[in-house]
Amino acid sequence: MTAVGVAALTEDKPVSSSLFRCCGFAVVAHVRLPTRASPEQSSQSSVMPKQTRTNVKILMVAMPHDELGSTGGRTGPWLEESAAPHFVFRDAGVELTLAPPTGGQLALIESFYSSGKPAAAVCHSGGIFYRVMYEGEPRVKGKRVTGFTNGEESAVNLTHVVPFLVEDELKKIGGIYEKAAEFAPFAVVDGRVLSGQKRASSTAAAKALLGLLAVPKAI
Repeated sequence: MTAVGVAALTEDKPVSSSLFRCCGFAVVAHVRLPTRASPEQSSQSSVMPKQTRTNVKILMVAMPHDELGSTGGRTGPWLEESAAPHFVFRDAGVELTLAPPTGGQLALIESFYSSGKPAAAVCHSGGIFYRVMYEGEPRVKGKRVTGFTNGEESAVNLTHVVPFLVEDELKKIGGIYEKAAEFAPFAVVDGRVLSGQKRASSTAAAKALLGLLAVPKAI
């Protein structure tokens, strides 16, 4: 979806771990190296598992936060948001790297995107897009995007716990915010920006990312 589908610590807003309890995923590299197969290899290719025939690489960043803002409650990564994409990517033969954010994610995301790589985020991790810049403007300005909705935040009683609302922030920076019914699977792709609305969107977003990687010269 990390960020890029990454939820990162921000510099000018207080961090609430409830906002970052979810995962995202980010594309680090997309490389297909042409090789000339031997006759023996060619004869075996039809029976080789699908996952052995790709050179796509993806970095997925998990969230390590365990405190629910200033409430005294505990939180952490929502397993579905990392497990579901993991199995989608594994079954597709992707070389997957899992990593916790340790700082510097914003610059990393901007570097990935500027070098032509896609950026994907699911649920609260879509909040990272409010800081990602490209050619002097917010990357999602004028782009279709989604993320955890205001209604969903209200439904889980966290509207006044998180430092900002993902839906509001994406709209403020010019994103064309879209959403489905609350907690329903929903993913949006616009050029090289991909986002999923909520945890139920994890599988759909991962599959959409694989589809995006198969399209050359996405803008």
